[in-house]
Amino acid sequence: MSKNVWKLTLWAAAGGIVLRFFTQLILSFMMSGEAEWTDKSNNIIFAMRMIMSFALFIGIGLMLKKTYDRRTMMKASTLFALILAGVYLLEQSSFYRSGYMPLLYYLYLPGEIFSWITYALLRTIGTENYSRLMAIPVMLAPYLFMIFTIGPDSSKDNKFDAEGADKNEI
Repeated sequence: MSKNVWKLTLWAAAGGIVLRFFTQLILSFMMSGEAEWTDKSNNIIFAMRMIMSFALFIGIGLMLKKTYDRRTMMKASTLFALILAGVYLLEQSSFYRSGYMPLLYYLYLPGEIFSWITYALLRTIGTENYSRLMAIPVMLAPYLFMIFTIGPDSSKDNKFDAEGADKNEI
């Protein structure tokens, strides 16, 4: 497997670090002015995290668009999705064995930019209707990066070198 395929997961982990840093910054700023946590505070944090997640998603996608073709983006998205599924399975098994593992806090970094999906589902469906099935959209979310391979200049995998083709025919 090429090292190039890991770029998506590594950029997503970097985006997760940035997202967590700014979330902590916003939380500390909000809590310095308020003594009580309210629904308005939850809404502000949700909106800020969603805006930052979209910005990070678009930034990562535009960066990778320069170097990824469709095939590479599909491989990278699949690797990313498998990592998220593996971390989720590790989390679920740790609950039954010994409780929450602190290591999971760091292992979830790449998927942090998609955490708003779970929050939006919880707000829509309600926390009383929580199901493990709500993790599936987050695990499939890396395939959203395929959007950045749509278009004429991103089909690098279908292009060929005309000069190289002529040389091979001789």
